[in-house]
Amino acid sequence: MKKYILFGFFTLSSLALAIDLDTSINNSMLESGMRGFEIEGNFVREQLDNKNNRNLPLFEKYSLINANNSLLNRELEYDNLDRENIYKVGFNRLNINKSNINEVNLLYGTLLDENERVGISFNLADSTNKYNNLNLKGKFYQLNLFYNNKDIENSSEVFSTVYLGYSKDKKNEISLDNKFVGFYGKYTKNIETDYDLFTPKYYFEGDFKRLQVKEKSINNKNKNNDSINVGTGLLLEKEISYEELLIKITPYIGYNKEFLDKRIYKSVGVKDNFEDQGKIGIKISGKYEEVIEIFTKLEVKKSLNTSNTDTIGTIGFKINI
Repeated sequence: MKKYILFGFFTLSSLALAIDLDTSINNSMLESGMRGFEIEGNFVREQLDNKNNRNLPLFEKYSLINANNSLLNRELEYDNLDRENIYKVGFNRLNINKSNINEVNLLYGTLLDENERVGISFNLADSTNKYNNLNLKGKFYQLNLFYNNKDIENSSEVFSTVYLGYSKDKKNEISLDNKFVGFYGKYTKNIETDYDLFTPKYYFEGDFKRLQVKEKSINNKNKNNDSINVGTGLLLEKEISYEELLIKITPYIGYNKEFLDKRIYKSVGVKDNFEDQGKIGIKISGKYEEVIEIFTKLEVKKSLNTSNTDTIGTIGFKINI
């Protein structure tokens, strides 16, 4: 993990040196938190309640991909578009069932206009996981190209990202190669109402991906696993302001449908236990003077087909330089 921390700080320093001198001078006169440089840390814990399912092959890979997309979505969701460029170095610790993952995230985003931001995000992780009763260690890489549009006039937001990646896990002469590609999109819109305690919103989301597995020294064959997951839900957002402190509280409920439940774990011959799922959660964030931000999120997913439950907790912070 130390080498990743050094890598992250080296990259942040390199980005700073790469900026044009005039821009650097102008940025130096900006208030703290408005220069576009960010340092972030997150801890994510996800666990299935059924111990027999915690060794489900590929579950950790899907969860890590989803966690990275979720953290990227959060970055854009809380972006108030007051900085032209964003340069972020993030450090994540993820505990997914029995897997422990240390990860570095590098992100660059720029404004297209006053409502739109595009950019690129890269994740590099060390991981340990289980696959068919084998304890494996390896590397994980994920690249995201993203676009976000906050339409202030229509009180709506569109987030989309194309992502791809690769991981290699091994033990002795046995190795497991994974390649994946996908698209995730989310549309959120305010619901007009005279009720002013909370701001009600609805959302639609869709995630389409393929994960290809090659078990070297086992059968050396490529096996494709596919997923089409679509969901919708309602959320309530409450903002509380006190001097320079802004707090957002957002409870939500939702429903997701996996349309390829027989293909998502096809390479290991397992059917998805979360074909239909309901979820409930709450997000709380706090921002002080555009400099320090903290985040926390708790989400519980309940399978409507089985008795399985998946619980995800996230806590994080961000320092804006």
